Amino acid sequence: MKNLRSNSLLKILSTLFVCTALSAAFISCDPVVEPAFSTEEEALAALNGTFAGAYESYTIDVDNSTFDAGSYSYAGDNMTIEFTSDDYTEGYIYIKYTIAYEFTTEDKSSDSSWTETTWPEAGYYRYSSEAPDVGNYYAISFKELSTSSISLSGAYKYGGATSKETLDEAKSTFTVADGYFGYYSELVKQ
Repeated sequence: MKNLRSNSLLKILSTLFVCTALSAAFISCDPVVEPAFSTEEEALAALNGTFAGAYESYTIDVDNSTFDAGSYSYAGDNMTIEFTSDDYTEGYIYIKYTIAYEFTTEDKSSDSSWTETTWPEAGYYRYSSEAPDVGNYYAISFKELSTSSISLSGAYKYGGATSKETLDEAKSTFTVADGYFGYYSELVKQ
């Protein structure tokens, strides 16, 4: 009887050991991760469209070379896209402003196209085709591009440039390394 118990216990322990070892092997296996996109054309197709978040919406029209940050915000044309990762999931979108932010401390309370603000200082702001940055270049950084989502960040640095006269100046000024891109909006393709 004692031998029978020992054999049964040995079988149970052996089975548990094998199951545990197999479970650990399956859990610890890293899945093979395929590159997000194998060609630039695939990535451009994924980039083309409207992406929305909780409070914002962006339309990237690769075919017409335009970018629109939605109602009450900036827009541009002459769009240039540069990928900075081998799998085409990160890069920069450069645009030439057609609508841009402008701010004044002059009283604009009688003009409904202006909105009063107290931040970063008291005054009025609007997005318009008459803003000083219109006709200049701006950059948007993107990362985590997939066929269904993207993370975007418009160039901003306190005290930094808001636009540049040429595309080459925009490329050398608006960089992640120079601190222009800190906050990224996580967006879903519509």
